[in-house]
Amino acid sequence: MKKAFLPVLISVMMFFGNMVSAFASEGETTRVSLDEAITHALANSPSVSIAERKIERDEVALEEAEYNMRQEIKNQKKPYYYSTIQNVPIRKGYYTETAKRNLEMSKINLEQTRKKIEYDVTSAYYTLKNAQQSHQIAKDAYQLASENYRKAQVRLEVGMATQTDVLTAKNYMDSSQYSVDKAERAANLAFLQFCNATYYDAEGSYQLTDKLDESGFTTPDLEEGIKAGLENRTEITTVKNKRDLDALYLECVSALYLPNTFMYRKADLQAKESALSVTDTENSIRLGITKDYYDLLSSYDNIAVQKGQQELTEKQYSDILAKEEVGMATSAEVTDSLNKSAQAELSYTQAILTFRMAELKYNSDIGYGLNSASLMGVY
Repeated sequence: MKKAFLPVLISVMMFFGNMVSAFASEGETTRVSLDEAITHALANSPSVSIAERKIERDEVALEEAEYNMRQEIKNQKKPYYYSTIQNVPIRKGYYTETAKRNLEMSKINLEQTRKKIEYDVTSAYYTLKNAQQSHQIAKDAYQLASENYRKAQVRLEVGMATQTDVLTAKNYMDSSQYSVDKAERAANLAFLQFCNATYYDAEGSYQLTDKLDESGFTTPDLEEGIKAGLENRTEITTVKNKRDLDALYLECVSALYLPNTFMYRKADLQAKESALSVTDTENSIRLGITKDYYDLLSSYDNIAVQKGQQELTEKQYSDILAKEEVGMATSAEVTDSLNKSAQAELSYTQAILTFRMAELKYNSDIGYGLNSASLMGVY
């Protein structure tokens, strides 16, 4: 009798890619690489257009602020000119500088929006690959469970198995069918999420051509990662801009108010608070990147552990089948071994997905990050 082995799908899928469709729709199948999915999403996402329009609006706002500053400087030369808390910030360039910083943040926000789309598409792409693999593993496990149940019934008829063995095999077969149905629903949902992230037609059929594996990984340098994060993250740019603008606003206030006045004291406290926020944000980013780094290494190491467990349980299942054929193993033992093998295969594929998600998170956090770029100044 032929020996059955649970996980034959992974290598086949990684070579040929996944045939992806929500409801097995007919028609032409489109091959889609990860880069093509990202490009399609960037070309069709309204978020990019919105961010581009924001830049245009901030360019107009900067022109307006520069015009108002020039007019205020001219007005200063007129007789009976009187300085107020409204016109001093205009004359000293506070609103112009705020407009410049807002324009800078809008340009950063555009790049961050693109990176966020890339992040979402990559996540959806790999999640769908994993869901399709898990679905196929569940179907393979069900086929083996069905065969195990049939064999248990045969062995019961010749007195080589008990009624409990048969019930155990049937229970596992039923459980396997539930797992197939659950995995199919998860795959369908992952497909819809993929289409939502990429703006592909959900009625279409797509073959994802990129592999979901651990290849090409090199351990990053943590110190370099932290340095890059402190230079690139939008949170740092935001709080530094806020600090500089609050310091400039305090300068404007000090031209009109003494240090013991409420107006001056509020502006002074705001400037000090903004300066402290820079240090606090830097510390938070350092800690976050360090955590991401450790999570990345742990998730990568876990792949080898899960791979070893998968190979071990596969070998144990093969051995128990051989023993069953010569009457040295019960149907219940075969069922238990089959269950362990199926769970190990799923754990292995999940470990690869977890690693890729951790890698994606780390690379994002040493870049712009995923938070929206914004600037909150005193107006």
